[in-house]
Amino acid sequence: MGNGQIFRRATQIYADWSTSELRSYSKVCSMVPQAPDRYTKHQRFDKFREIDEATRPVWAVAVAEVNMMMAAATADHDVHLWDLEVMELKVTLRGHSGQVWEVKFSTNETTLATGSSDATVRLWDTQSGSPLGVLRGHSAAIRCLTFSYAGYLISGDQDSNLFLWEAENACPIKEWKAHEGSVHSVAFSLAEPLMALSVGADGSVASWFVNREDEEVVLGGRFAGGDGGAVLSIASHPVYPGIAAVGNQDGSVWIWNFDPNRRTGKAEVTGHNKLKGHTQAVWFLEFSKDACLLASGSADCTVRVWDATRIEAPTLTAVFKAHESWVKQVRWFTEPGKGRGRARLLVTCSTDGYVSVWAPPGRIKKIRNLEEKSTVKRKLDADESKDSSKNEDSIVPFLGAETEGGGDAGALDASADASVLSAGPLAALGDVPQVPDLPSTALATRPPGPGRPQRSLGQPPVPPAPPAPP
Repeated sequence: MGNGQIFRRATQIYADWSTSELRSYSKVCSMVPQAPDRYTKHQRFDKFREIDEATRPVWAVAVAEVNMMMAAATADHDVHLWDLEVMELKVTLRGHSGQVWEVKFSTNETTLATGSSDATVRLWDTQSGSPLGVLRGHSAAIRCLTFSYAGYLISGDQDSNLFLWEAENACPIKEWKAHEGSVHSVAFSLAEPLMALSVGADGSVASWFVNREDEEVVLGGRFAGGDGGAVLSIASHPVYPGIAAVGNQDGSVWIWNFDPNRRTGKAEVTGHNKLKGHTQAVWFLEFSKDACLLASGSADCTVRVWDATRIEAPTLTAVFKAHESWVKQVRWFTEPGKGRGRARLLVTCSTDGYVSVWAPPGRIKKIRNLEEKSTVKRKLDADESKDSSKNEDSIVPFLGAETEGGGDAGALDASADASVLSAGPLAALGDVPQVPDLPSTALATRPPGPGRPQRSLGQPPVPPAPPAPP
């Protein structure tokens, strides 16, 4: 499928289903990342050639919306770079000697970073596929990567460490112990480019303030990410700092509202919401660019899409079976030229060996207006001003409810293939489980090499952050 057929097919599905409120996402196409379409039997002289079925799991996928490219990492240690305009394999990137667990485009989409179990991060030019460099320093498998709009790159490994990198510096400028056990996911806050969030096997969510000018990384706070057990994924809210969604090993999705404090190193949790529905581990979460939708992919082979326009009361708007095996990652892909939030496609990858593109139902098109001011914050400020003298020790939640797939009249069951689920009743925020803080000696820094310029990955130099108020 090429020459713009993917978008014409998505537009057709979009138009046909725009009047149905009960339709779910529809598959536009599925592809085997290592099998180029131009070698199929209807386009080449070897027209009777057959391509074997997919046998290699796809561990990670990334989408560059502006440059119309997609990167997919397969179990053969290769990364395949696709041209989404013609839906053909552009180049296969080889160099890692172990499994590639994560791929990530830089914010300007000129660089692709790949993290592998061989303990290296490789950088590639996205236009030509040429290698740009190898970042070494980890002693264990690398499981997660994230770029910042300030230009930094953070990588996390199975040995509980995070490394901070910048351009033209092959050595990490900072490294520190972030969790007890493996670091499962890391994400920069889009609303605050110098704050990073990480989750790990110890079940905690940690916030970090990273800046090259600081002597060491500053811990902004740490709190438990769920009811216990490992936290596998995290997604920061694109608009509001201090709001993040996490996916847990028990299948639950938690949305946390917290206030990190770089002076005390403690985060005040001001509210949470628990979203139920997945029956197995939630491997990946991602907010849409306009922050109106949240997608979650799980080991139960399904993808759930939540309406997050009112972040204090998200509702489930679609659920569908995406693959025959674990859904490893879910990425939002907005069709170019259609405006903000109009044609939000989903790209999923799975251990069944396929990458699939999904078109949304018509009702998703109506979800496009994010509240200008967080109702969460307004409620918290109002309640705090009224009841500060009466309830000094209480925590005011923005939503302490557990949103499930059923319960209220008119809501469908959590296992339904497509529905708009209503939120459950509000409940008070209970005691938030706590995790022990890591000792301050766990933080360590490594200065850059002498004479190296202060530049960031794919971005101009960033002025230092203003000092914290006394």
